[in-house]
Amino acid sequence: MSDSRNSLPGRARRARRRKAVVRPTLTAAVLLTLYFVAPLDELDDKGSWLLLAGVFLAVGVVIAWQFQRILQSTAPVLQAAEALAVVVPLYLIGCSVMYYLMAEASPDSFSQSLSRMGSLYFTVTVLSTVGFGDIVAVTATTRAVVTVQMLANLFLLGIGGRIIFGAVERARTGGAKLE
Repeated sequence: MSDSRNSLPGRARRARRRKAVVRPTLTAAVLLTLYFVAPLDELDDKGSWLLLAGVFLAVGVVIAWQFQRILQSTAPVLQAAEALAVVVPLYLIGCSVMYYLMAEASPDSFSQSLSRMGSLYFTVTVLSTVGFGDIVAVTATTRAVVTVQMLANLFLLGIGGRIIFGAVERARTGGAKLE
């Protein structure tokens, strides 16, 4: 695949960059808005596991779709940045919904009650490994779910990053093998 990025006029390059910023920003804004306004019902322990599996499945599907978009893109680096800007908020919102519903269903799941903002905050602290300790998973089920999220975080950051980087390299080199 030839490198057509340099053959684009300045206006087209700027438009492509704007599109790569605007689309994921709007996606994240829509996800956040839905998270804060959507009615959320209670969830039992089985439901939390199903929701967790659904979040990971959705993230996996979006990563696979974005991988294909990167491979087909004439601007794979921009497409990879867009992919990350879509996948990370989807993952964070999915985990936040799950924690919020778990806290609503069983108030003793965490060391304190969780609002939607508190659930998002907890999710981000777990992802970033900061773990301030102000909100703690208390029950065995909640600790198990948080442990699964921590392992998924490692996978998302390590393997997911490698997949996206590999797709960019493959697109740039015209389909060279991924290692």
